[in-house]
Amino acid sequence: MRRKHFDKFVRNLVQGFIFVTTGVFIIFYDILTGIQKDDWYIWASAIAVLINAGLYFLGTAFVHKIKADFLRRQKQQKEEFADFTVEQ
Repeated sequence: MRRKHFDKFVRNLVQGFIFVTTGVFIIFYDILTGIQKDDWYIWASAIAVLINAGLYFLGTAFVHKIKADFLRRQKQQKEEFADFTVEQ
C-alpha cells in the first residue's frame, strides 16, 4: 500500500511541474511575441487552466507523500513492537 501512494506522489509531482512550467512558458511566449490584444482571453484561459491543473497535481502529490510517510511509519512501529514482544 505504501508503494502505491509513493508511485502516485511521484507521478502527480511530475505532472504538476509539467503543467506549471508549461503555463509559465506560455506567459513568457505571450510577452515576448506580443500576441494581438483581441486574443488575450484565450491565452489567459489556457494559462489559468494549466497553472491551476499544475497546482492541483502538486497538492495531490503532497497528500500522497504524507500518506506514504504515515504508512511507512506505521509499518516501522509495528515491526518495532513485534521485535519488542519477541524479546520479552
